[in-house]
Amino acid sequence: MIRPKRFITLFGNEVRIEFNFNALAEFCEVFGLAYVDIDNVSAFSPKKVRAFIFQALAEGARLEDKKLDFDETKLGEVLFADEIGECMKIYVEQSRPNIKKKEDKPTKEVEK
Repeated sequence: MIRPKRFITLFGNEVRIEFNFNALAEFCEVFGLAYVDIDNVSAFSPKKVRAFIFQALAEGARLEDKKLDFDETKLGEVLFADEIGECMKIYVEQSRPNIKKKEDKPTKEVEK
């Protein structure tokens, strides 16, 4: 399923952010983490949170056929609680499985 594109404003520009498997794999590789370690994102150090967001922005740029014009340190200059919260909200949206509920089947009435 294709999910809607998500963007955040950084440095006065709209930048796509994509927490897909490519972004997660790159992040895990950089820090030597197993994929299951991402489940504990709330325990990440600030440096890991910044890198986590950066990888999602880099993947978003790649998907838009663009290059980021900032590095992780420059990103940290504009990341405050509101921006981090918005990025984590997008992460939750994008990492949640898109499972459709089965419709309840009507039960047959038992004839007496």
